[in-house]
Amino acid sequence: MERDDNTITDEMLMQAIETLGNAQAVCIKKMYLEEKTYKEITVETGFTMNEVKSHIQNGKRNLKNYLIKLNANNI
Repeated sequence: MERDDNTITDEMLMQAIETLGNAQAVCIKKMYLEEKTYKEITVETGFTMNEVKSHIQNGKRNLKNYLIKLNANNI
């Protein structure tokens, strides 16, 4: 089956998450893969609420940039 150039596979997403720094990867995985709340993430990781929010915001931006670059290289 041919892949649409704008499709992001689970494999691509997991590869992208692995490129993040440890704190960003942990927070992103807990938020989106484990569906944890900010409060649950703070309890489980020991990060402050502001740190969790920052790691998620920066992680999302870094994931987006990585996936854009990856998609551009596959054209």
